[in-house]
Amino acid sequence: MILVCIIYSIFLCSVIAFKFDGWTVTGYKPSFYTTYTQIIGHDMLIDIKSVSNKSDKNRWYFRSPLVQMPQLLSYTLTAYAGRFNKLNDNLEPVCIYSRGVKHVFPHIKFNGSTTHYHVQFIHHLWTPPLPESNELIHIEILGDWTQGNETVSLSNNVML
Repeated sequence: MILVCIIYSIFLCSVIAFKFDGWTVTGYKPSFYTTYTQIIGHDMLIDIKSVSNKSDKNRWYFRSPLVQMPQLLSYTLTAYAGRFNKLNDNLEPVCIYSRGVKHVFPHIKFNGSTTHYHVQFIHHLWTPPLPESNELIHIEILGDWTQGNETVSLSNNVML
């Protein structure tokens, strides 16, 4: 039992130490940095569509390195700053691109509080439905939720 716990602890530490290796921020780029346990995006520039529509023209996302399409993605979002009572319109919380087609997992809401998510890669839960595939993809997780400035972190990321 002790040997199993030691092996599990070594494995867990190596996953934590390297799980954000290769992650970046893409799209309308805020400043960002990574630690062993999280990647943080800090957006200080407001880029609105028009005077009447205060939603951002361009959004920024946390972007994974190339990975084989998982069955499950689990992660935590935390906001350190931002007005989450004024969200952008037409939110696309999690996206992937497969064979040139953008697929969106729209079933995620975020109000700025620390929230843990589980995203299943079951084809009919996505818009449009995911293809049955084992191809390499980038996963993009929305960081730019608000119409103004925000600081958001992605942590506890696990892909199975």
